[in-house]
Formats: sequence, C-alpha cells, structure tokens
Amino acid sequence: MKLSDYALQKLGEFIAGNPDGWPYRRGVDPVDFFNKYGFRDVYP
Repeated sequence: MKLSDYALQKLGEFIAGNPDGWPYRRGVDPVDFFNKYGFRDVYP
C-alpha cells in the first residue's frame, strides 16, 4: 500500500496528537492502539 504525503501527515497527527483538534497521546497510547490490530509491541 502506498500512502500519499497528505495521508501520512494526517495519520501522524492522529497517532501523535496535534494542537488543532487531536488529543495528545502518551508514548504508550500508540503502542496500545496498534496492539489492538495484531501488533505485539511492549512499551518500555
């Protein structure tokens, strides 16, 4: 799958948080999010 620069930017804002509307996420939050979809990462 190839994502456009715009899609990658918006995805990054969603995952990391953005002052323009997306809530700030702690380091563990993205790990928890991706683990819901099959990843098996552990936040240190």
